[in-house]
Amino acid sequence: MTKIFKTLRAPWLAAIMTYGVTNALVRGLTGLMMLAYAFKLAPEELGVLGLFLTTVTLVDLLSDLSISPAIIRRFHDHNDTPENGRDYLGKVVLTARLLGLSVLAVVGLALFVAWNFFSGGLFSIWPYLPLILLSAYASRSSQLFDAIARLLERPKDFSAYRIFQAVMLIVLGLLLVFWLELGLLGAVTAYLGSLLLGMIYRIITFAGVIPPHVGRLPHDEVGHLLSYGIPLIPRSIAEWGRASALRIAIAGSVSAAQVGIFFLASSLVSMFGLISISIEMWFNPTYMKLRTKRDSESHNKLRLIRQLLLAFITPLYIIAILLMPLMVELVLPDRYAGALPLLAPLLLTAFIQNQLTFQTRQLMFLKRTATVSVVTVAGAGSSFAFAYFFVGIVGIVGVGWATAIINLLTVWLCRMVVKMTEENDLSAFGSYFSSVLVAIPAIAYSYLERLPLMAAAALGSIYTVAACGFVWFVWIKPYLGLIVKSSGKKPANVVQSL
Repeated sequence: MTKIFKTLRAPWLAAIMTYGVTNALVRGLTGLMMLAYAFKLAPEELGVLGLFLTTVTLVDLLSDLSISPAIIRRFHDHNDTPENGRDYLGKVVLTARLLGLSVLAVVGLALFVAWNFFSGGLFSIWPYLPLILLSAYASRSSQLFDAIARLLERPKDFSAYRIFQAVMLIVLGLLLVFWLELGLLGAVTAYLGSLLLGMIYRIITFAGVIPPHVGRLPHDEVGHLLSYGIPLIPRSIAEWGRASALRIAIAGSVSAAQVGIFFLASSLVSMFGLISISIEMWFNPTYMKLRTKRDSESHNKLRLIRQLLLAFITPLYIIAILLMPLMVELVLPDRYAGALPLLAPLLLTAFIQNQLTFQTRQLMFLKRTATVSVVTVAGAGSSFAFAYFFVGIVGIVGVGWATAIINLLTVWLCRMVVKMTEENDLSAFGSYFSSVLVAIPAIAYSYLERLPLMAAAALGSIYTVAACGFVWFVWIKPYLGLIVKSSGKKPANVVQSL
């Protein structure tokens, strides 16, 4: 067990931090560039740019065929030797490019036919349609290499080319929009140029790792990839449109100010999504690797990782629920006070979605990808339907709580589906009790805000210390005790008892 812990301690934390810092830096640099565009582009041009980027993302999702998660799942079935693993990746890259080009042609034709719907009549089909298709292809190719970097455990390479791409966006934006004053077309070209340069950087980075010209995959393996990936497309679209769909759902029943408050609160909470994304980038390929080995040591290691991740994010979200409203209140004008009570249920929802990721990952290993899509679409659709029909009755805060409850029910449903095949990786106690720990301060917020500041801060601090103590003694200390005291218990028995 000591060997397992020492193996995990440095590399996994370093990888998560690398992914986290990279994601935060890239999002920050991109956001700064979009903010800078506001000084050179008219509001209607910014609107067209936003619509262009949204269309690129949608085309990317449709043409990707969810090949990247399929590769992550299938790679370790072919990685019995390093040479076989590299040959498989070389064949995957070539095959995925050919598939992507074929599907992109079909999606491009559909986009051409339905152009007025996607563009809203705001911009012409030429030259924007070719730019959209090129951007989607470059983005899809880059995501393929991103998956390979995570598979091969090369977070530094991942960080280098992602940051390079963000810097190129700024350089090209300054050149084309601010110096040459090409306006909207310059901003779109800068975006495409940064994607193409980022793709070239990735190709050069992996040129010595992935053997070129190894041929295409056999037809049966292509079938395996497609049968795994295609059922995940509805899930990808549902996750992409989840937040935007809720804003659309409430828009017809509340004022524009309420929609703005909901947008602000959900945007603030989305910052915590960077933490979840960073953990997922490291854990998903690691999970598939360890599950494929099917030995007791790998099984124990997975349980240890699950305990440590749950012990990390639970206190983090408790602290966020207690502190974020106070920090936002100090920064934002009084007219945005309506966002404060909305932060707690939205943060609780984000926490529960982390657990949902645990469960869907297990289903994806079991190749139940259609089930993953059904559950995800059902959860997102239920949230949308509730918001659409009942926001006028319960308000935007009620929509936030309903979304949290629907996500918790979705986690329960996933647990039931997994249980039909095998034991859940995430124990029922860990899943539900951690949700209760995070839900208590979220529910109590409406009462704490009525108390004097010092009293509310004292109660919040006491609860945070108590929750962290619980996490320490129940989810962390048993492992540390085993390491330090060299208990005679077998590791498997100790881990199983948790």
